[in-house]
Amino acid sequence: SLMGLIPNIHELHKMHILTWNCRGLCLVESAARQRMVNHLCSFAGRHSIISLQETHGEPGEIEAFISSTLPGWKTFASGTRDREDRFSPGAGRVATLIAPSLWDQVIHSEVQILIPGRCVAVSLAIDSFNINILNVHNFEFSNRQVSGIGRHISSWRLATLDSPESNLSFVL
Repeated sequence: SLMGLIPNIHELHKMHILTWNCRGLCLVESAARQRMVNHLCSFAGRHSIISLQETHGEPGEIEAFISSTLPGWKTFASGTRDREDRFSPGAGRVATLIAPSLWDQVIHSEVQILIPGRCVAVSLAIDSFNINILNVHNFEFSNRQVSGIGRHISSWRLATLDSPESNLSFVL
């Protein structure tokens, strides 16, 4: 049992994770958006971590949307950039959402945008325990980008091999 290895995380066995390609949550028309909001609220009632892909929208839009829809949830998001390095609201965007019950235990967090709008790594420290979440929307990655993601996953793997009682990682 993980509970014997991880004494500082009393609720770990209750942690549920969801990944959802929401296909334009911030851009869909109002009736479709309300259906998606209903789904998201239902998911939030049963999950500690929600990994969203293809939220679309302007910078800050998904953060504001989650703040009003799911009060207390922490949002780590990244938008897609076009070839001229401008934000592209009609494409991509990923967001990793952390439930208040988990976020309240976090003493330190770190976010790394590996590929803007496509791949974000979130690390949460709870006491002496680390939870790592890699949110990936695999769309038109170059070999170099895939290699970079692989290196990041390998670093988490090595940390887990070195201290399995203090590290837990997810690729979503």
